[in-house]
Amino acid sequence: FFRAIVFGLNHSLFTSMSGLGIAVALMSKNNLTRFFAPIAGWCLAMFLHFAHNASVSFDEALCFLALIFDWGGVLLMLGIIVWSLVQERSWLRQYLAEEVAQGTLTDDQFRRVSSGRKRAAFNWAQWRQNGFRAYRQAVGFQQTCSELAYRKHHHELFQDEKSLTEIVALREKLGTFGSAVV
Repeated sequence: FFRAIVFGLNHSLFTSMSGLGIAVALMSKNNLTRFFAPIAGWCLAMFLHFAHNASVSFDEALCFLALIFDWGGVLLMLGIIVWSLVQERSWLRQYLAEEVAQGTLTDDQFRRVSSGRKRAAFNWAQWRQNGFRAYRQAVGFQQTCSELAYRKHHHELFQDEKSLTEIVALREKLGTFGSAVV
């Protein structure tokens, strides 16, 4: 019971620390940060794993402490997930607004893509009314919009030529989705 249920999310928590280190490295301009962030994430994952194993090995009081720290870590990760979703919505609204002005997206598409609820409702309606293929096309369109927003953010940070090329390609890809995503 304890291993599977109470401490069941531990390994995903430990793994997320490594992923967090990699994400920090990818979004940093500083070479030292780019080098050390993945190592720090990995070390934090190992430390949390060690702390958990040590606390459950000695005494029942420490086991209770492990429960508090482990679920505190899970709550921290959930907080980061919520923050990430809010940040994603902000980037979608910021970077896709000019796509409406350029004619890449319609205003309705922009509103739908920049709202999680509207995306989910549209996708569900596509599935129910038009089938799996229309659903997949809608999801693909939304994914491409998200990739465009992320790529534009990346270009804003790093001013690289590769991002510009990918932005153009993503805009062209958006034009290929057809009427199912209108």
